[in-house]
Amino acid sequence: PNPVNDVLNIQTSLDVFTEVYSSLGHLIVSGTKEKRIDLSRFPSGVYQVVINYNGRISIEKIIKL
Repeated sequence: PNPVNDVLNIQTSLDVFTEVYSSLGHLIVSGTKEKRIDLSRFPSGVYQVVINYNGRISIEKIIKL
């Protein structure tokens, strides 16, 4: 898993559609096209980031410190 302090940066030149879920499966960031997502208001823990790009889906785990 990738560690994140307050801001999640998605580094890609592609257009992306991103959602962030808590470890309990709650959607905490609804679909956004932003490549810079502010997670500062959420508690520390493990989150799943679902990135949809060009019809493909990538699911990554991050750890908010």
